[in-house]
Amino acid sequence: MPTHPTQPPYCPHKPILPVVLTLGLGAALSVLLFAAPASWTLDALLLGGLLLTALLAGYLATSARHTAQLAQANQQLLLEVTERQRAEEELRSSQSRLQLQFDRMPIGCITWDRERRVTSWNPAAEAMFGFTAQEALGKQPHQFLLSPEQQPLVQQVAERLLAGNSNVQHVNQNLTKDGRTILCEWTNTPLRDPAGAFAGSLSMVQDITERKSMEKQLLRAQRVESIGTLASGIAHDLNNILAPIMMSAQILQLNKPGEEEREILATIQASAQRGADIVKQVLTFARGVEGQRVILQPSHLIKEIQSIANETFPKNITFRCNVPRDLWTVTGDATQLHQVLLNLCVNARDAMPDGGALLVSAENVQVAKAGLGLFANGKAGPHVLVQVSDTGYGIPPAIIEKIFDPFFTTKEQGKGTGLGLSTVFGIVRSHGGFLDVQSQPGRGSTFKVYLPAQPGKAVSRAAAAPQPSPRGAGECILVVDDEASIRSVTERTLTQHGYQVLVAANGKEALGLLASHPAAVKAVITDIMMPVMDGMALAHALKQSHPQMPVIACTGWGQEGIQAKLKGLGVESFLEKPYPTDALLTTLRQHLTAAR
Repeated sequence: MPTHPTQPPYCPHKPILPVVLTLGLGAALSVLLFAAPASWTLDALLLGGLLLTALLAGYLATSARHTAQLAQANQQLLLEVTERQRAEEELRSSQSRLQLQFDRMPIGCITWDRERRVTSWNPAAEAMFGFTAQEALGKQPHQFLLSPEQQPLVQQVAERLLAGNSNVQHVNQNLTKDGRTILCEWTNTPLRDPAGAFAGSLSMVQDITERKSMEKQLLRAQRVESIGTLASGIAHDLNNILAPIMMSAQILQLNKPGEEEREILATIQASAQRGADIVKQVLTFARGVEGQRVILQPSHLIKEIQSIANETFPKNITFRCNVPRDLWTVTGDATQLHQVLLNLCVNARDAMPDGGALLVSAENVQVAKAGLGLFANGKAGPHVLVQVSDTGYGIPPAIIEKIFDPFFTTKEQGKGTGLGLSTVFGIVRSHGGFLDVQSQPGRGSTFKVYLPAQPGKAVSRAAAAPQPSPRGAGECILVVDDEASIRSVTERTLTQHGYQVLVAANGKEALGLLASHPAAVKAVITDIMMPVMDGMALAHALKQSHPQMPVIACTGWGQEGIQAKLKGLGVESFLEKPYPTDALLTTLRQHLTAAR
């Protein structure tokens, strides 16, 4: 503790002045005592009395001064003792506060001596690792916290601290009392004795297992999103290629070809349709399909899947369903959710080439917190959980994070497109749900699909069957598309079905034709992505100049939210390329009838 400089206290073992006074007094008395009484005169007596009085007065003055010095020294000593007591109390209070902070720190705090033995262990460290302070004190890290593989790293940290590093950070795996392995982030600071020599270290430790897992999920979701953006652009070009192929094949079938020609056309149309299905899966993965959403009962979809599996799956695969009667309803597109279940079941089938068991179950669950699932995009609230479990060969941990990537497949060449699970991911995400996967190699897999539920809502009735494609009555239709092949095949299709057709390569040309034929054109069929003037700008111009003109928008690009933008411009119909001929003809007839 700090000390204050003081005046040296009075020292009573050096009584110089009292000795002098005593000697003088003795001399005076000797004169009076040893002199003859006859010689004692009045003057001598007075002189002796005065001398004695002076000597006594000096002695008394000196004693008073010495007493004052003693009192001052005692007062100074009392102040020093009081100061020392106050400093000691402050030291005890400071140590108490430091201990309280050490015990209440939300992260683990551990101190080690020079030999790396635990000297203190706070409650946060106890909660993190499961060992009590009594169990940890005196132990070295390799005795209870480290696996053999992690010991060299910790030894390097100790050597760096001994070498004088003031702050050493590292991340390593640690063991807990219950046998778990957690990922921890350590910050180590050396402790030194009063001479400055290394005396141990202080470690601050955090369990970052969950944080690292969330970071991986975020990176995975970002990778999937970026691939989806790329896939969406590719799908646009493929759709523009497939659209004229499909429509041309349908036109040729109207010419009553021979048997051989019909077979060729059927092959062309089937191949084009297969390509269109793949492109649709890409678009579904990229942004989710904006289909019609109604209230559905998932148990009906599961029963349909069961029927398909019983009819088409190998007999050595046992298919079972477990669905409660009070299963909640969900809002979604029946075709898309059917595809989700079918893709998962087909994957399960392919994972059991030698047979096995396939279980599809559903239940009502309440998701307690957000951020769950493989992509950490789950939301809290009521959900219907659909699980597809198999007893197949499982998914290796090294690739489980890649299974939802588009075009990623473990199947043999020609047996899979790699779009099945990416399509599942896109559909589930577009429905506001989330996914999770549990798998062990050799012991099977379980895919969990969480769909937001509406407890207590009734199921909507099925939509009415579509009407046959009608023919035109000579109406003039303006077709706008920058792809010459699409303009040509659309013109031929409409002409063969009783319409007159004008064609334009972009919105600017279309407005010029409308100005030249103001009363002839009865409807406009336009592409969205075009140079010079795109379909959006054309729809906006038509809304101003021809507000009653029916407009049908077509696109091969799955841009999210495009339908809402088109509806805001008065466009009520939207066709995704490649669309079948009857879809185009039916939509066109409906608009022409409504415009009369």
